[in-house]
Amino acid sequence: FPPAVAFVKKIAAELGIQEAIRIVRADVYKFISSNTLQFDYIFAGPPYPLPDIDTLPETILQARMLKLDGLLVMEHNPNHSFQQHPCYQEERHYGTTIFSFFRSLDLVTEEE
Repeated sequence: FPPAVAFVKKIAAELGIQEAIRIVRADVYKFISSNTLQFDYIFAGPPYPLPDIDTLPETILQARMLKLDGLLVMEHNPNHSFQQHPCYQEERHYGTTIFSFFRSLDLVTEEE
Protein backbone atom coordinates (compact mmCIF):
# COMPACT_ATOMS: atom_id res chain seq x y z
CA PHE A 1 0.00 0.00 0.00
CA PRO A 2 2.04 2.97 -1.27
CA PRO A 3 0.55 5.65 1.06
CA ALA A 4 1.40 3.55 4.14
CA VAL A 5 4.96 2.99 2.93
CA ALA A 6 5.36 6.70 2.19
CA PHE A 7 4.07 7.53 5.67
CA VAL A 8 6.51 5.14 7.36
CA LYS A 9 9.42 6.54 5.34
CA LYS A 10 8.41 10.10 6.25
CA ILE A 11 8.19 9.34 9.98
CA ALA A 12 11.47 7.41 9.90
CA ALA A 13 13.18 10.40 8.26
CA GLU A 14 11.70 12.78 10.85
CA LEU A 15 12.99 10.52 13.63
CA GLY A 16 16.37 10.11 11.94
CA ILE A 17 16.07 6.33 11.84
CA GLN A 18 15.71 5.75 8.11
CA GLU A 19 19.01 3.82 8.05
CA ALA A 20 17.85 1.57 10.91
CA ILE A 21 14.62 0.36 9.33
CA ARG A 22 13.80 -1.96 6.50
CA ILE A 23 10.44 -1.72 4.80
CA VAL A 24 9.44 -4.88 2.97
CA ARG A 25 6.44 -4.79 0.69
CA ALA A 26 6.23 -8.31 -0.68
CA ASP A 27 4.40 -11.59 -0.50
CA VAL A 28 4.84 -12.47 3.16
CA TYR A 29 5.32 -16.19 2.62
CA LYS A 30 7.96 -15.72 -0.09
CA PHE A 31 9.77 -13.26 2.16
CA ILE A 32 9.65 -15.57 5.19
CA SER A 33 10.98 -18.52 3.19
CA SER A 34 13.96 -16.54 1.86
CA ASN A 35 14.73 -14.35 4.89
CA THR A 36 17.77 -15.08 7.07
CA LEU A 37 17.68 -11.97 9.25
CA GLN A 38 16.14 -11.28 12.66
CA PHE A 39 14.30 -8.09 13.48
CA ASP A 40 13.59 -6.03 16.61
CA TYR A 41 10.15 -5.04 15.36
CA ILE A 42 7.91 -6.58 12.73
CA PHE A 43 4.69 -4.92 11.63
CA ALA A 44 2.45 -7.17 9.53
CA GLY A 45 -0.41 -5.41 7.82
CA PRO A 46 -1.72 -8.09 5.48
CA PRO A 47 -4.82 -7.67 3.37
CA TYR A 48 -7.73 -8.70 5.59
CA PRO A 49 -9.09 -11.26 3.12
CA LEU A 50 -5.78 -13.17 3.23
CA PRO A 51 -7.08 -16.75 3.55
CA ASP A 52 -4.50 -17.90 6.09
CA ILE A 53 -4.20 -14.73 8.15
CA ASP A 54 -4.91 -16.76 11.30
CA THR A 55 -1.64 -18.69 10.88
CA LEU A 56 0.53 -15.71 9.96
CA PRO A 57 1.79 -14.82 13.47
CA GLU A 58 2.76 -18.45 14.09
CA THR A 59 4.52 -18.66 10.71
CA ILE A 60 6.55 -15.51 11.46
CA LEU A 61 7.38 -16.61 15.01
CA GLN A 62 8.32 -20.17 14.00
CA ALA A 63 10.69 -18.75 11.37
CA ARG A 64 12.58 -17.07 14.26
CA MET A 65 12.47 -13.73 12.45
CA LEU A 66 11.92 -11.86 15.71
CA LYS A 67 14.85 -11.12 18.01
CA LEU A 68 14.60 -12.34 21.60
CA ASP A 69 13.31 -9.00 22.91
CA GLY A 70 11.50 -8.14 19.68
CA LEU A 71 7.87 -7.32 19.08
CA LEU A 72 5.51 -8.50 16.33
CA VAL A 73 2.50 -6.29 15.65
CA MET A 74 -0.25 -7.82 13.54
CA GLU A 75 -2.96 -5.64 12.01
CA HIS A 76 -6.31 -7.36 11.56
CA ASN A 77 -10.06 -6.91 11.82
CA PRO A 78 -12.50 -8.20 14.47
CA ASN A 79 -13.08 -11.41 12.48
CA HIS A 80 -9.75 -12.69 13.82
CA SER A 81 -8.56 -13.20 17.37
CA PHE A 82 -5.09 -14.17 18.49
CA GLN A 83 -5.69 -13.99 22.24
CA GLN A 84 -5.13 -17.74 22.69
CA HIS A 85 -1.71 -17.71 21.00
CA PRO A 86 1.06 -18.43 23.54
CA CYS A 87 3.10 -15.41 22.41
CA TYR A 88 0.15 -12.98 22.47
CA GLN A 89 0.62 -9.98 24.78
CA GLU A 90 -2.17 -7.51 24.17
CA GLU A 91 -4.30 -5.85 21.55
CA ARG A 92 -5.39 -2.32 20.82
CA HIS A 93 -8.55 -1.31 19.01
CA TYR A 94 -8.87 1.61 16.61
CA GLY A 95 -12.38 1.50 15.17
CA THR A 96 -12.65 -1.76 13.26
CA THR A 97 -8.88 -2.16 13.09
CA ILE A 98 -7.11 -4.22 15.74
CA PHE A 99 -3.40 -4.43 16.45
CA SER A 100 -2.32 -7.60 18.25
CA PHE A 101 1.11 -7.65 19.91
CA PHE A 102 3.27 -10.77 20.23
CA ARG A 103 6.55 -11.52 22.00
CA SER A 104 9.29 -13.70 20.58
CA LEU A 105 8.64 -17.44 20.67
CA ASP A 106 12.14 -17.85 22.14
CA LEU A 107 11.30 -15.46 24.98
CA VAL A 108 8.09 -17.33 25.81
CA THR A 109 9.96 -20.66 25.74
CA GLU A 110 12.70 -19.21 27.95
CA GLU A 111 10.14 -18.09 30.56
CA GLU A 112 8.53 -21.55 30.83
